[in-house]
Amino acid sequence: MPSRRHKLLEACAQGSLAAFEEALATEDVNQTDKDGSTPLFKACQNGHAEIASKLLEMKNLDLNQTNMWGCTALWIACKLGRTECVEVLLKKRQQLDLTLGSKEGKTALHKACEKNHLDVLKLLLTKGRVDPNDDSFAQTPLALACIQGHFKVVEYLLDHRKIDVNKCGMVRSAPFVSLLQKSPAVVF
Repeated sequence: MPSRRHKLLEACAQGSLAAFEEALATEDVNQTDKDGSTPLFKACQNGHAEIASKLLEMKNLDLNQTNMWGCTALWIACKLGRTECVEVLLKKRQQLDLTLGSKEGKTALHKACEKNHLDVLKLLLTKGRVDPNDDSFAQTPLALACIQGHFKVVEYLLDHRKIDVNKCGMVRSAPFVSLLQKSPAVVF
């Protein structure tokens, strides 16, 4: 049973709208659990877009709050492919810091590419308007997708008008070397 103080976190994790509404009246929307995860993080982690949407209506909600690993609600939604949650969060695009990365340095865009979440990638590039050449992690999203062998993600990034195929970050080999090592028969 969750402590009285953490009923909102539990409701967001479980997706219980009734429990969420009840706890919202008495609890802080920016409270955290022992790992630093917020109600918004929990809702997005578990794919509860309706609850995430209701949280976004709260004036004092911190959309960019990070947990102990430096991860935001957007980051976890992108990592797990929670497309509906990403779409909900991007409605607050002006308040979101899309450049925040986890402590390892990967941004939400990096995670979407690394985990092969094409629909999330499309949302980030169209509605989020993120830089597809971001190399803050020492690798570009394109390089990560190539390393992982995610051909559809690579293909989509190559079709993006702003992609720089020669940018590879600190890893000084062209992104396609990794992709060709995975499947030498690939033809673009």
